[in-house]
Amino acid sequence: MILSMTGFGKAGGEKEGHRIEVEIRSLNSKFLDLNLRIPSALRSMETALRERCQQRLERGKVELHLSVEGNTPTEAAQIDPERFAAHLSVLRTLCHTHQLAEDSLLTHVLRMPGVLRETESAAPEGLVDACLEVVDRALDALDEHRKAEGMALGRDLRDQIDRIAEGLSKVEPFEEVRNKSYRERLEKNLSASGIEVDPTRFHQEVLYVLERWDINEEKKRLGHHLSFFREALEKDQQQGRKLGFIAQEIGREVNTLGSKCNQTDIQKMVVEMKEALEKIKEQVNNAL
Repeated sequence: MILSMTGFGKAGGEKEGHRIEVEIRSLNSKFLDLNLRIPSALRSMETALRERCQQRLERGKVELHLSVEGNTPTEAAQIDPERFAAHLSVLRTLCHTHQLAEDSLLTHVLRMPGVLRETESAAPEGLVDACLEVVDRALDALDEHRKAEGMALGRDLRDQIDRIAEGLSKVEPFEEVRNKSYRERLEKNLSASGIEVDPTRFHQEVLYVLERWDINEEKKRLGHHLSFFREALEKDQQQGRKLGFIAQEIGREVNTLGSKCNQTDIQKMVVEMKEALEKIKEQVNNAL
């Protein structure tokens, strides 16, 4: 069974008058791209929170939102007196020189670099552990959602693999038609031209062309790749990257079939196989 990288998990809890809510959203990505949104008073837990997520999530563009309602300590801001005075003096001089009003000087000074110094207040004892426990439950919910999405994804992938296998099974009868048609067309053209050809040499030339058109090896390899893909779908480990590699090999064999087939009906089968393969590639991008 494969997992989808797309999912959503939510959990909540309470701790000594604090209401904790965690929401996690995940989209597909080649690597783990983790974006945390947590209260400023809980920044001390960011490292532990990242480690917890990295242990549970291998890949995906993940956004985690942690909110805490209650008497959570907030950051206290302190004013740097020296910088405040320096910026205020410069702005007052400019206002005087250019005859500007000084009504909003305080607002502008407070926005100047280095005037406000932020300090972090410690979170209440036990609140960080409570938040991590809620995060664990949200990650569990995300896993369940990913499994459900993965089951649907697996069904779609099997359907597309079956489409390719069905197209492959229809190729062989048209090969016989192609070979017979080529021989008959060549004999007709030679007869119309009046050219005398040695039967043995004619037979050798026909065999030479048909060997160039032979696609038995490609069909055999394609069949092996389809079986390998199905086996990977049934495994419990995360198989997204492996499925992507197998899909590339399937594409190589299908393309070779198309280039060597030289027959309209086989080309139609190849087009249908390519269509199914494109859907597989799109879906595999979301497989964990």
